[in-house]
Amino acid sequence: MMTTETDRVGEISPKATDTQASCHPDFQSQWAAISPGDRAAHSDIARNLGRFTKQLDRTHEDLLALRNNPAAAGPWIDWYIDNEYLIRRVLQRLRRDLSASFVAHLPRLISAPAAGVPRVQDMARVVLDLSELKFDQNVLEVLVLELRDSAPLNTAELWAFPLFLQYQAMKLIQEEVHRRINDLKARTEQEGMVDTDRRDVVADCIQSLHRLQRTNWQNFFERTSQVELLLGLDPAGAYKQMDFATRDRYRTRVEQLARRSQLDELAVARCALELANDAQENEASNGASTGHVGYFLIGDGYRILEEKVAIKPPVTTRLRRWAVDHRLKLYFSALTLLTTVLFALPTLYSLHTGNLFKAIPVMLVVIVPALILASVLINWQITLWIPPRVLPKMDFSRGIPSDHRTAVCMALLIGQESDIQNSLEQLEKHYLANPDHQLRFGILTGLFDAPEATTQKDQRLLTCLDAGIADLNKR
Repeated sequence: MMTTETDRVGEISPKATDTQASCHPDFQSQWAAISPGDRAAHSDIARNLGRFTKQLDRTHEDLLALRNNPAAAGPWIDWYIDNEYLIRRVLQRLRRDLSASFVAHLPRLISAPAAGVPRVQDMARVVLDLSELKFDQNVLEVLVLELRDSAPLNTAELWAFPLFLQYQAMKLIQEEVHRRINDLKARTEQEGMVDTDRRDVVADCIQSLHRLQRTNWQNFFERTSQVELLLGLDPAGAYKQMDFATRDRYRTRVEQLARRSQLDELAVARCALELANDAQENEASNGASTGHVGYFLIGDGYRILEEKVAIKPPVTTRLRRWAVDHRLKLYFSALTLLTTVLFALPTLYSLHTGNLFKAIPVMLVVIVPALILASVLINWQITLWIPPRVLPKMDFSRGIPSDHRTAVCMALLIGQESDIQNSLEQLEKHYLANPDHQLRFGILTGLFDAPEATTQKDQRLLTCLDAGIADLNKR
């Protein structure tokens, strides 16, 4: 029978969780003493993941042999074999995502017994211990929020939690499975091979892997991120109305500035908020958009924020920004240079093999193709060198607010009454598919050219169209 974790994540009361998570006061002082991360912390993680991956096939063969042996009792064997697909998938993901460059941004503990270990890794271990190896998101959130005043976690640490919780659960599974396999193999038939362990570590950790996959980590991040809390104070009030991808771009920008400056993420977020508040007070002179934190994070005011946090961009960044500021001059200069080269090559060849009279027809023939080919090549290179700029988006998944009321208009030309009927049917379909009260639909139409400004046919078509719109509005 397939053995999987199908029960829902149990909820516990905040009071009970507070009591359980706060019973270890030493953790807070230990987790508050941190140092910057480096790549050295990745070596043990990579070594363990590599060892676990190499042992997968051997473990599978050993467990199949034990499963077929009636004397070797133990439901943990079924748990592992039936969920081996999940174990292999999680291991593959951990080896891909827990890279040395990622771990290098995670602060390390400086006090024993976990000195040198990434703080989030030790917190993941404690979360599973407090949850009795069955992951409980409430326990995790309590531990994270208890550190928000003394040593708040940065953006990379919060996003690293699902990875390190999976890593810790995987480590316990692999160690327990190999311990039990070796123990069962060492027993003689006289001693019996019945597994008498009361606590099924394998089953509990596999259930945790399932729960971790079902957890909404985006909601967890936004409930526990102090940067999210600060940016939510946006004086323009637009930040909270944006979709998750846009808000994540803002937080990622804060994270990038903090890594390049001497400030932490909260200080960078406060600087952006201060600039937005100052701009909001001078909205008449600065413009309405400058009162939004995004103007200084990803908008035209990013240089103002960089000066405030004392960042000097590297040479490559300054060159790229210079190119963007002078993009038109650079574009037409490159277009002219490449066109000249493509035009000159066949022209010089014709002069070399003939004379000026033979070169003139060649010049007339190649000048247009040279310009077209040059523009195609330059535009193609631009798409390779310059990434697209994604515009910030508002989140209208729960409906369009009244201050963002809008209309969708279908543009078309009308030549006969059948065109009107088809357009009205299409308009009705759009309306029924988008039943938002702040969204209106209409037709932006025109008539075909005629010798006169208005003809009898035009009046008949317009009358038919007005009647059709009036009929739709009555429904």
